[in-house]
Amino acid sequence: MKKKKLVTILALSVFSIAAMADDINYSFSLKDWNHNFKQGSKSDYTNGSVFTATAKKDDYFVTASFLLPTTYSLNGTYLSRRDTDIALGWNANSNFSIIGGYKGVSSFQWNSGTYQGDTIFRIAYAGLSGFTSLNQNSFLYGTLTTSLKADKSNLSSTDSKPKFQNYEFGYGYVPNKYLQLSAGYRVQVFNDGHPGNEKAVLSGVIFGATYTP
Repeated sequence: MKKKKLVTILALSVFSIAAMADDINYSFSLKDWNHNFKQGSKSDYTNGSVFTATAKKDDYFVTASFLLPTTYSLNGTYLSRRDTDIALGWNANSNFSIIGGYKGVSSFQWNSGTYQGDTIFRIAYAGLSGFTSLNQNSFLYGTLTTSLKADKSNLSSTDSKPKFQNYEFGYGYVPNKYLQLSAGYRVQVFNDGHPGNEKAVLSGVIFGATYTP
């Protein structure tokens, strides 16, 4: 129930900013994340598409981000994942932002063609984001988020609460006032809370383009 309230608050914030149409800057980005999934064994590398939309007014912004369905192959087992992020942010200064939001992750598993079930993660998180200019057209950027509270659909009485961290850092180039290009490295770490399970680590290079009308 608390997580539903958090999603509702974030969604209302999105609509509130959209309602104040004056002086709002919008941006849209599409990234390709070439990464693998490691939990004991390691999957082949796969490409995951990440779509992000951001609305910014003064020092505040709202971001919605979606990892489109992505499938990982691990020794005959196939895992399909998709996730959604909704976050609020505040620019503490021109180079540094504080963010907080909600992440929902849905994963589905098959083994030898047989459906093994699904797991739903619900994560409230906070983080920091920043960049520093190298020159007029290029910059370095970095983002760190960590879970404040997390839960999953099949949590048992012997499991501890799941934990989540996300790291991304890289290089950006601005060819003109409408477009930003970036290349970096993203790592996500899931601890599902089950005592016998290793942490799941998703890591790989990420390339993207951001368009600001």
